[in-house]
Formats: sequence, structure tokens, C-alpha cells
Amino acid sequence: MTEQIFPTEEHRVALLGTLKLLNVARVVIEFSGSGDSGSIQSVEVRDGYGNKIDLSDHKLDWVTTRSTYKDGKWVETSTPEVKELGTVIEQVAYAAIESTGLDWYNNEGGQGEFTIDLTTSPPTIDLEIGINYARTEDYSFSFSGTEDETEGDEACTPTTTA
Repeated sequence: MTEQIFPTEEHRVALLGTLKLLNVARVVIEFSGSGDSGSIQSVEVRDGYGNKIDLSDHKLDWVTTRSTYKDGKWVETSTPEVKELGTVIEQVAYAAIESTGLDWYNNEGGQGEFTIDLTTSPPTIDLEIGINYARTEDYSFSFSGTEDETEGDEACTPTTTA
């Protein structure tokens, strides 16, 4: 999966190396969606002692890829940019989530966690996604008898049709 979520191998090495240099032990990104939209809810970056690490002052050379429809076909262009490290992490998480092809944001939606664990060698990247589904049950009722029937009589018998 890592080949699909990083623009190049060099970008993967640069991101993981930068996180290691900042003494990051674990990155956890939580996301959720429903009703035709989804987004990252939180990004937590912690050291080996569980302390939060602020990434706001750190930047990384990265690539922004855009797709445009031109002359009857989709064309992708990649532009090198310097981005905030937190933005890069979010971009990688979105690419990982998208690479699964799972529909975690429509209808009842879903939720999950994207984790980079730098305490292992090599670092591990995990993605857990839960998809929510609705279950519908239909019932048909047969009303028979008179108003004199009491509770417990067979006046109303549910029949399940699935």
C-alpha cells in the first residue's frame, strides 16, 4: 500500500525520516464521514512518552497532484511545493484511505484510524476502516376480529418480509 500513498519512494523516506528526527513515536489520524462527505477529524503526533509534538513549525518538500479534464481526458499534473508537515501527513492519510476503494463517506458512512508507528523497524503504517450499514426490516400486519378482542389474541400478527 505504501507505493500508492506516497508520491515517490523518496517522499516516503523524507516523511518518515523527518518524523524520526523530531522524535515522533506515533502518528494517529482519525477520520469519519457520512451523507456524501468525509474528513479527517484529528491528527495526534506523540513521542515515546506519550507527549504531544507540535508540527506547526516544520515543513517538508512535497508534491501536490491535481487532475484536470482537458481535451476529453483526465490529465494529472504534479507541482513541487513546500508544505507544513501536518498537511503532508493529512495528504498521505487521504491517499491511503482513497486507495482502499471503500465508501466510508456516503450514506451511513464510516470511520477509522490511519496510524504511523515509528517504534518499529521498519516503521509500520496501518489503516483501519469501519463501514456503517443500515438494516431495514419490513412488517405486514393483518388486522382481523372486532374491537372486543383482548391483548394476547391473534388480532394483530406481525409477519416479517425481508
